[in-house]
Amino acid sequence: MEKDRIYRFSGNVRRFNYFRFLPIWSENLHNQDYRQQVSDFNLKLFPQRQVKINMYYGRSMSKGAAFTTYSAERDQFPVNVKNRWEANEFRLGLDANYHGWTFFGEQMYRNYKDDNEQFSSGTNPGYNTTNTSALSFFDRDYPSRGRVLMTRGSVSGNIASKLHVLLRGMYSDERMRAPMFEFYTGTDNSNNKILAKSLNTTGLAKRPSTSIDGVIAYDIAENVTVSNTIRYTSFRILGDVNNRTISTLQPPTGPARAPATTTSFDARGIYLDSFWNTLMLQFNMGKKFSGNIGWRSTYREVKVTSPTATETETQNNNNIISGIRFQPTKRVNLFFDYEKGTWDNAFLQISPLNMQRVRVRANFNVTDTLSLNATLSSTDRTNPTPFVSNTSDFRAFSVSGFWEPSTRFWLTGGYNYDDLFATANISFSTGAAALTRGTSQFYSRQHFMFFDTRVGITKRLDLLMVYRYLTDIGAPNTARTSAGPYDFVNAFPLYRHNPEARLAYRFNNHVTGNLSYRHFSYNEKNFRSDLVGFRSQDYAANIMTTSLRFTF
Repeated sequence: MEKDRIYRFSGNVRRFNYFRFLPIWSENLHNQDYRQQVSDFNLKLFPQRQVKINMYYGRSMSKGAAFTTYSAERDQFPVNVKNRWEANEFRLGLDANYHGWTFFGEQMYRNYKDDNEQFSSGTNPGYNTTNTSALSFFDRDYPSRGRVLMTRGSVSGNIASKLHVLLRGMYSDERMRAPMFEFYTGTDNSNNKILAKSLNTTGLAKRPSTSIDGVIAYDIAENVTVSNTIRYTSFRILGDVNNRTISTLQPPTGPARAPATTTSFDARGIYLDSFWNTLMLQFNMGKKFSGNIGWRSTYREVKVTSPTATETETQNNNNIISGIRFQPTKRVNLFFDYEKGTWDNAFLQISPLNMQRVRVRANFNVTDTLSLNATLSSTDRTNPTPFVSNTSDFRAFSVSGFWEPSTRFWLTGGYNYDDLFATANISFSTGAAALTRGTSQFYSRQHFMFFDTRVGITKRLDLLMVYRYLTDIGAPNTARTSAGPYDFVNAFPLYRHNPEARLAYRFNNHVTGNLSYRHFSYNEKNFRSDLVGFRSQDYAANIMTTSLRFTF
């Protein structure tokens, strides 16, 4: 819905009914029945003017019932669950253009609450009926509350005809209160009568974060540009928890004991500060050839605190990055990328990875209606530590195509093959004085295929069909036979396929109806068949969906 030069409005309301029925491998102890609704509304004022005002409101909620298990007194007890959560998000922002400069600013506020109750009334003997553990009453409440404040903005423009700058930043402050109240009565594993057992917990957490990016680029010549990018990121994850447990027991014979009270307190903090600097030289020799070469340097400091200790680690990483693009003809583009150095992409990783990445890519526009793409990539990582050496080798190949002979028909499809082998040296003790050494190995060999097509049957009726197939064949046959007695070979062989079809009928310019069918199948192949009583987590789902879309 819009009015030229005054406003543009859009809104979406979606409702989902979710029912999970798991009678086979979870004994009906973890079924769920939830209703979820997601709404979002966008309003842009003066969309064609130099200054635009953006407003947004979004709301998500879910409520329903479920079953789960509660672990106590060396037993598992089936309990009921009532859950309701909701989140509300508000945004107010501004876009502006002035003399070639672009400005953006936005303020966001989000609140969240989750009321979760687990309860059981009457005698509950638990899953193990051979012991004396039982509950006569149980209630647990988790009334969580949270809120987020986020401010972000950016400015970009040209200081001079050859000098360009971009600056953007974001600050957010997230806070959450997560208390827990629990009370139950019954009988423990030693046949003591539990007259009352209560647990009160107060948990607080906050995560302020800051992110700042800056880019400055200078055109040395018409075909040569040098740029420098600086990025600063800061996280603070702080939290504490206070527990108080009061237990009153009565032995099988004799009077009740005095209430026993235990308290505990813990507080943890994670502090992360990182700086990135990337210096890049970009050049081109007309439309047929272009390239880039650069150097990335990073510094990161990680500090972890507890009431009794503080640990700090720092590291520096350096990478060489480069790439070229060659266009031998108008319809062919060839790309080559190379990167080598050290990397610390894990959030709290304190030992950098030695890595090398190579990627070759080709794009072919066979005709004006048919295009083909192919990519081959190789990534090798080693993670040396003072004690063990971990390595991983990743190879990937993909090919895809897109054909659109007319405005009422298109077809796209492709194939991906991913091969991952990771190994880590391990040392463990079997009770003897000397350490036993071996390796932990993981294999993944995935084949993935996809096909999508859209057919305009009539001017008003469209048919969309989608198919996805994935299989992981796991470790090769020679992996286990060549492994030593202390080499552990791991894999996760599986397959799944997902066909989908959707019909869309446009009744008029304002109303469109949709009818869709989706199938989902997931099967594990011989996974953990060596364990007695283990059940593969195979399942299938068939989903029918109808909807109406209104536009104004």
